[in-house]
Amino acid sequence: MELRPAGLATGIGSLPHTDPFFAVSLVKKYFPYLPHWPQLPRATAREGFLTQFLQFLQELELLRVQNGSQACFTNDESAWPERLARFYEIYLRAASGDEENLSNFCFPPGAAEGFSQFYGDLMENGTGAARFLKGQIVGLLSVGFQITDPEGRPAYYNPQLRDVLLKQLSLQAAWQVRTLGKFGLPTLIFMDDPVIYSYGMSDRVGVDKEGIISALGEFSAFIRSQGGLAGVHSCAELDWSLLLEADLDIISFDAYQFARSFCLYPELIQTFLAQGGIVAWGLVPTSDDVLKEDVDSLARYTLNILADLKQKKVDLELLQAQSLITPACGTGILTEALALRVYELTASLAGRWSEVFRKT
Repeated sequence: MELRPAGLATGIGSLPHTDPFFAVSLVKKYFPYLPHWPQLPRATAREGFLTQFLQFLQELELLRVQNGSQACFTNDESAWPERLARFYEIYLRAASGDEENLSNFCFPPGAAEGFSQFYGDLMENGTGAARFLKGQIVGLLSVGFQITDPEGRPAYYNPQLRDVLLKQLSLQAAWQVRTLGKFGLPTLIFMDDPVIYSYGMSDRVGVDKEGIISALGEFSAFIRSQGGLAGVHSCAELDWSLLLEADLDIISFDAYQFARSFCLYPELIQTFLAQGGIVAWGLVPTSDDVLKEDVDSLARYTLNILADLKQKKVDLELLQAQSLITPACGTGILTEALALRVYELTASLAGRWSEVFRKT
């Protein structure tokens, strides 16, 4: 599937609002060409990742949750082999296109009110000016280091538990692709994984580059097989070759803070673009810094990035066609006023995209 968004604007996912109707209205107003369903972490406790993305593992009793937020796998229980076999049986059926089995991976009631409102609005009002639709899921490393085995070790270090998490997330993303795909537009799914930065850290020696690239490749291939496009978002600084060498359709990152380090990989950036990859530039800060910026200052900052890449022989014509403009990260922890400003500036900067390139 070819994607040439040419500087369209979209969001990373979260908003600080508690009213899903207002949140969806905000998304539609500022990102009409590439709207996303809004995650609303302040709405209810059910909007957390354990319920939103991993509920089915709890229903199969592969996960047990304590105190509402602490979860561990149950691979110390005698029924584990039967439960695990049941999960893989459902996975294989869902992956082969069985809609009934795939429905196990839908959002539980009350766990994603932003998605419910977004879907309902599309049903009632149609897609309008939208060219694409966007969803998102939590990242493999992010959950893999929060969920543990029964002894308290991060689940990511256990190959079997890591594989269960990856396939659960892949199926949840596939359910989003299938559900939003009913409206006839390409669906993008971003895996939001800031913890991917842990590759290379001395206290996480079990996190290797090949393992991450393999997992991301499996995720991307699965999403493509379901008719979607797969991206990874990270708002932390990392070795960008990790994402540029992975088999991804979209790389989304905090360009406001980390564009300089990203641009240290011009050959990989050029190869990624030449293979049809999309860069989602998080050029609008999602912090109090947004108060000191306006569209002119952000356009100048963008121009400096492009000048650097042009000097390093990156094809700017290709880059212009294969870019998205986003906030640096989600806005769920901001005030509503700051989130509004972030969305306003993101939409305004996207409107300047062609103009900025003409100045390079």
